[in-house]
Amino acid sequence: MSYPTHLIKVNSRFYYKIKVPADLSHLFPSQFIKKSLHTSDLCAAKTMLKCHEFKTHNAFALLRTGTLATEYAQQVVNSLLPVPKTCRDIKQYRLSRVIGIYTEEKQTGWSDKTKLEVAGAFKLLVDILGDVDVTTITRPMLIELRSSLLKVPPSFYVKNPGKSVRKAIAENDGPGISTKTVNKYMSRIGSLLKYCQEQGMINTNPATGLQIAEKQRADQERSAYTGQPRLWMNLSYINLHGYRA
Repeated sequence: MSYPTHLIKVNSRFYYKIKVPADLSHLFPSQFIKKSLHTSDLCAAKTMLKCHEFKTHNAFALLRTGTLATEYAQQVVNSLLPVPKTCRDIKQYRLSRVIGIYTEEKQTGWSDKTKLEVAGAFKLLVDILGDVDVTTITRPMLIELRSSLLKVPPSFYVKNPGKSVRKAIAENDGPGISTKTVNKYMSRIGSLLKYCQEQGMINTNPATGLQIAEKQRADQERSAYTGQPRLWMNLSYINLHGYRA
């Protein structure tokens, strides 16, 4: 049985499959875009096919304009790609679970010292921000986190087992951990959120460019923060009404 162009059937499920145009191939990780339509009904698949075709060809046209900044072009590309199964299985992308998957995947080859540094950075991240959904983490939140890290007493977990780090930050009138250490922690957090972006959990990495100079206080940036630019063409309105890849 033949099916419309770009509609294929694997076992009992229908998929949308289209070849990436040659002039855009450098933007995509593979030659084809293949997304499950999550149905075995041909009529439903044909309806979803039209939506996918409209969204995909509009995205191709937008990418061809050459007017998008790199991060926004990546957003458009990500909107066309299927979300990896390992990411779909993370309930609401809770921070603690994402950290666990990231660490398990990346720790091969890490030294014991690196493992301890990463664990310390991520523990502070969860203890200060809470076990939030990674999709809710914004740049202002990370700027506030950076300010809070500067007030964390040195060797906090070693010297204060069981004590709330938030309470310690609020009560600390003395020096906190060094700017160098804060920068290390922010770098680790940035790597985690970059991974989230690569896996399609978030569209952009809000932790980029948050390293601070040795004598700069983190709260100086807050007054200069004016919000992130918006993607001038949002493709989400044709995201198949909640159908997942």
